[in-house]
Amino acid sequence: MKLSGTALLAVATLFCGPPAWASDTRVGAGTEIGTGFLGTDGFVDVSPQLWLQSGAWQLGLGAPVRYRVLDGEPADGCKTPGLRCQDWDEVSDFGRILRFFDYGGWSGDVSVHLGDLTGVSLGHGELVYRYYNNWQYDTWHAGALVDVQKPDFGFSLLTNDVLRWDLLALRAWGRPVGEGFWRKLRFGLQAAWDRELTGSDGLEAPTARDDGPWRPDAPALAMDLSLLAWGDDRRALTTYLSLSGHAADALAVHLGLSWHRRGEFAAVINLEGRVVAPFGSPYLPGWFGTLYELQTRSLRGPIAGNAQATDKATAGVRASVEWARAHKFRFAGVVDWLHDRRLDATAWFGTDPNQKLQINAMVAKVFFDNGPGDPVDWTGNLAARLWVQGPWYAQFAVGRKWRVRPAVPAGTSPLYSEFEVRLAVGADLRW
Repeated sequence: MKLSGTALLAVATLFCGPPAWASDTRVGAGTEIGTGFLGTDGFVDVSPQLWLQSGAWQLGLGAPVRYRVLDGEPADGCKTPGLRCQDWDEVSDFGRILRFFDYGGWSGDVSVHLGDLTGVSLGHGELVYRYYNNWQYDTWHAGALVDVQKPDFGFSLLTNDVLRWDLLALRAWGRPVGEGFWRKLRFGLQAAWDRELTGSDGLEAPTARDDGPWRPDAPALAMDLSLLAWGDDRRALTTYLSLSGHAADALAVHLGLSWHRRGEFAAVINLEGRVVAPFGSPYLPGWFGTLYELQTRSLRGPIAGNAQATDKATAGVRASVEWARAHKFRFAGVVDWLHDRRLDATAWFGTDPNQKLQINAMVAKVFFDNGPGDPVDWTGNLAARLWVQGPWYAQFAVGRKWRVRPAVPAGTSPLYSEFEVRLAVGADLRW
């Protein structure tokens, strides 16, 4: 399946309508100047930016250009003096120019987002659960999420990169019964493809994609039934049962329970049990989750963690909690365990992006793995940002990141550690 950015914008326009200029239209322009260390290399970068906000629409453009001023070991082989060529050597890297495009938001029933994807789940997370598309340093993905949630039906479309469409996921749900108690019952269908992977070892094969379970003509599929057992839109207890997998390869059964409370203070608690039953073929029980980009896509090779397929039945538990207060902070934590596989945990914390002082932190940890080896132990980031806002704005930011680079020589860590200090100045106008 091959799609284009034009097709995505057509879908967005179909649901959202054409953009309209609102009375509170704002436009901003500025430049970020940054310095930092990436591994043993030192960089200085200049990033001009332009953004526009009008009603429910927001658009941001930029052109980050990073120059090497300190070349550590191993020496860089880029033929362009100074410029870090790994930032612009793939088609998907040009997605950096689009900083973001947003329509709607958390409170709307229709939303469209292009850019960075952070912690995205479709449905109850049978196929896509807490997915991040930009864990790598040397490759950038401008992802997209179109989400339509109406009272009686919903539709979601996700891709990791609008320029490459390597990962594509769809979900649709509806109410089989329109009235009475059984109106609380919902039925959902999902499908997900990863066109970049083949076979059970995670190796890239751009011309032969028909080995193993990852085939464009054999996507991962899921179907689920959920029932609002108690409550309403403000407080509710929901139970669900789902089946997922490849029809010819394996089957996973998910039985879960979710409780939520919405309002000024919001909380979500999920607990899920899973049973995975392979039918003789290799099976990837992790699907597209928090550590998927780290351990499968960005680490090509037979020991890529999530690409270690299993042919034995296994059981597992997944638990998550979200805790948020409107205009203050948001915390999320996830623990995912599979018997004879490993225990993964992810925690994320962020303050309201409209506050003058913003703090964000995230860590993903693999506690143990009984497989043949796992090159990624943990990764994360920690950042603080201070804003001075007015007709003119200034922003000072400092942070540290631990991310993954593509496969490296044996004995070399796949983790990059980056320390950044940035200053941004510009104008913020309104008409």
